[in-house]
Amino acid sequence: MKYISLSLLTAAVIFLEFGLIRLFSAIFYFYSSYLVIAIALCGIGTGAIIQFLKTKQNSIQYPFKELFYSNCILIIQGFILPFFSVEISPERSLLDIDYFLPLFLFSILNYIFFSLSGVIILWHYKCTHNQINKFYASDISGCLSGTLIYLMIMPYLCGSSIFFTASLLSLGSYLFQKSSFQLKDSSIHRIMIATSFFLLVSSIFTSFFYIPLSYNGNRENILFCKWNCFSRITITEQKNFNRGISEEYYKKLQESNTSFPDQYIAHIDVNSYAPFFPNLKKVSELDFMKSSIENIGYHILHNPEVLILGSGSGKDICCAVLFNSAGITGIEINPILINEIMKNWCYGKFYKNLGSKNIKLINADGFTFVNTAKNEFYDIILLNTVISFASSASGVDSLSENLLYCKNAFSQYNRILKKEGIISVSLHDDTDFSITLRLLNTFRSLEKNDIKGNIAIIGSEISEDNYFLTCLYKKNGFSVKDINIIQEKATEYLHKILYLPGYKNNNELFSDYHNGSGIKLKNLSNKYRLEPVSVRSPFFFYNVKFSHLFSKEFFNLLEENLGLQYLFVVFCIGIIIIFIAIFLSKSRYITKISVIPTFFLRYFILCGTGYMTFQISMIQVFKIYFTNPTDPLLFVIPVLFTGMITGSFIVSGISKHQLIKSIKIVLVILSIIVLTLGVLLPGFVENTFTSPMYFKLVILFISTFIPAVCIGILFPSGLRLVNSYNEELIPWVYGINSLSSFPAAAASILIMIFYGYNVLIYISFSIYFLLLFFIFFLKNEKVIRF
Repeated sequence: MKYISLSLLTAAVIFLEFGLIRLFSAIFYFYSSYLVIAIALCGIGTGAIIQFLKTKQNSIQYPFKELFYSNCILIIQGFILPFFSVEISPERSLLDIDYFLPLFLFSILNYIFFSLSGVIILWHYKCTHNQINKFYASDISGCLSGTLIYLMIMPYLCGSSIFFTASLLSLGSYLFQKSSFQLKDSSIHRIMIATSFFLLVSSIFTSFFYIPLSYNGNRENILFCKWNCFSRITITEQKNFNRGISEEYYKKLQESNTSFPDQYIAHIDVNSYAPFFPNLKKVSELDFMKSSIENIGYHILHNPEVLILGSGSGKDICCAVLFNSAGITGIEINPILINEIMKNWCYGKFYKNLGSKNIKLINADGFTFVNTAKNEFYDIILLNTVISFASSASGVDSLSENLLYCKNAFSQYNRILKKEGIISVSLHDDTDFSITLRLLNTFRSLEKNDIKGNIAIIGSEISEDNYFLTCLYKKNGFSVKDINIIQEKATEYLHKILYLPGYKNNNELFSDYHNGSGIKLKNLSNKYRLEPVSVRSPFFFYNVKFSHLFSKEFFNLLEENLGLQYLFVVFCIGIIIIFIAIFLSKSRYITKISVIPTFFLRYFILCGTGYMTFQISMIQVFKIYFTNPTDPLLFVIPVLFTGMITGSFIVSGISKHQLIKSIKIVLVILSIIVLTLGVLLPGFVENTFTSPMYFKLVILFISTFIPAVCIGILFPSGLRLVNSYNEELIPWVYGINSLSSFPAAAASILIMIFYGYNVLIYISFSIYFLLLFFIFFLKNEKVIRF
């Protein structure tokens, strides 16, 4: 029963961690997910150390107060969170007071919760009578269970009741523990548990009222709200949405009393959005959209076959109908958008009124679709702002969008594009046009020669230093007729021509690019990478060069991007905490013994960082391979956890006198496997995207399970060594391991954004090889007393 109790508790902890990542992304910002991971790891590590300091070796008194306080924290958050929903923009500073204060409040509350959980988890260790492998297996089994529970019920929780589900699991842990140890409650303990139950039940109902109906602190104009495992979709009314229409032309439309149809916006989490027209009855209602820069390609081709990647909530589908497209295929990864919004709110009604039969909506990832397309060919491939603001540097949450801009994807676009076909990409950029130039280099990788006759760039200046623009790439180059049409439409709709073949007033930056002079490009390259991205490093936005990692350009980039601010701050705080923990480890007053051997500190710090870098690299590899945001939770993490559980049982069969030898052998095997993965896996993944799912699952299992078994052997083996030396130190080294993991998580994501996941795999190898080096050259093995 005590192991079931521990599993329930760790299931609650991992469930809440995943839930908070999802919830903070919807209520605050995508980048908050990094903060949640850091808070969880740091909190559990702190709690383990607190347990070391506060309890006696033979105490079996259940930590009632910690359980009660942790439940109360969850309930408090559930009540107050809806009142702190705020609208965030990517330009916002981390220190903006109306953003920082609520985020700081919830960070503190959750840090306390995870610290209390760490205390309770390590209390269970005291009750397992030194059955370290069973303790570790129960811990990981709970993590596996919590992950699967999250995937199954998150879409029905609507956010807020995440807290209460976690609370219910931890209360279940108490009940199992009570039945196992026959603990006697005092009156005050009964009151605590009864109060917790009362608050739990009452708060579940209120949570369903608040969170689903709140958006940016406003519940009055919500027309629809639904959650799934990787997004929250909220619909609000938008009276005049004019992105893509020049400001001057929009004023002309208003002055001419043009009637605009109803316009709604589907908000995706807190800062991404997809506009649409919900009540269209006839095509002519959309005539004003002919002036949108997003639709400039339709003026060149007549009755085209259109592929829309990231069709959102249906606006682009309607515009394709407006231009009499012969066939329309919309690809959208988010099932809520395609099954709820497009079919019920937008295209469904429009489709019915028109009687059209040429629209196909497919719930799939765009990158996977174009890689597997065989007999489909298109006149226009449209990528219309298929980039949430969070794509800038989030890495973890927006890989699907970033993959659409890599050269591997563009080669597939070119393959399924008809002879006279056009790729149309619309996005925001600033006046240095670094994103657009990178896009041009991606197109150039298709041609492998001069592309100045294949490119047209039309823009609308939406602020002094920001453009909304459309870049057109025509497979066979623009004819004189095409160029005349673009000039005519740009003049008519008051857009600005930034680059057009043979045009005299091209933007100087693009002229330099196509003429090869590189005068201004040289300065730009100091700030951003301009070469095309690949599947191995699919981070299209804000990617600096290696030589500038610690330069002024890197820190300027931190100032510009909220996501990088989060990661960098989390990493720095984590490093400081690790140094503090190492310093305290050498304090006789704190540790109750002379010192903790340096070997143990190195061992558990390297185990924590090695596991985190390997886990994150595998999650990213297979997120790319499966091209779905939930697949890492559905496939990668369960395989990892199952392998680690298997490894923990292997440890029980190892004699204590053979532990050091066994650890050496395991580290040699693990280092070889990880190095092999770094060399072979990226290329293999890149060349087998079209393989069936069962084949990919086999590759996942082969690549992940055996390394996970090795990792599962290392940690409990280390705990057994510590137990032989001084069993009182188990909570301390457990805490050191957790504390070392959270700066490693932030560093891992930064490394992937700048250099790709394959580099991260090599770093994971280096960490395990370094640990192997320390063990082989351990000067005094007598420090491990048997």
